[in-house]
Amino acid sequence: MNGEAVHPTSSPDLRAATGAEQCPEEARALRDAVSARLGYVPFRDDAPQHVRTVIRRDRGGLVATVDVFDAAGEQVGQREIRSRTRVALAISVAIDPELAGAGARG
Repeated sequence: MNGEAVHPTSSPDLRAATGAEQCPEEARALRDAVSARLGYVPFRDDAPQHVRTVIRRDRGGLVATVDVFDAAGEQVGQREIRSRTRVALAISVAIDPELAGAGARG
């Protein structure tokens, strides 16, 4: 091994429900926020873990549901977030709980 740390990765899936369509720039901003929080780019299309984030409009604004699936496709976690600033944190924790917890900001 070359001494580089091996970080957990996840295949990303960001969706907008009807009525909460997001522009591509917002999806990129969310991916960038997760990468900045973790200190590395955690997204790989071939990663064994899959994180799906669906954003929908609610009376109080936007609501994001973050679902985590393991390599077998089984759902292993879900969280609903009503704060835009917390969506990146929730995805970060789903991908790399140890690092996200140690460096959590915001």
